[in-house]
Amino acid sequence: MYPGDDDETTFHLGAFLDGELVGVASIYREAREGGDGLLEWRLRGMATAKSARRHGIGRKLLETCTQQIRSTGGILLWCKARASAREFYLDSALEAVGEEFELPDIGTHVIMQRSLT
Repeated sequence: MYPGDDDETTFHLGAFLDGELVGVASIYREAREGGDGLLEWRLRGMATAKSARRHGIGRKLLETCTQQIRSTGGILLWCKARASAREFYLDSALEAVGEEFELPDIGTHVIMQRSLT
C-alpha cells in the first residue's frame, strides 16, 4: 500500500495469464522533484511474477501505463527503478537520469523517465 493508492487519478493495472494474476503496475499523478505534478506521472509498484518474466508482460503493462498517461494529457512517465531492472526500462524507451542511489532496506535504484510528447 502506498499513499495515493485511492486517489481518483491513480490507476492500478493487472496482467493475467490463464486466469492467474502475473503482473501489476500502478501509476500516480506525481511530479519528479522540481517538475509539474499535473502533467507528470510516476510508475510505482510494478512487478511481474518470476514464472511470467521474459514473455512481454512487463512491457505490455508499461505500454498500457503510457497509453493511460497520454489519455490524460500527461507528458512524462518516471519511476525509481531497481538498478537490476535498468536494461528493461532502457529497452522500453526510458532513460536514466542522474546517479544510482540506495533506498534503505530495498536496494540500489536509479530515476528513469520517458517523455510522452
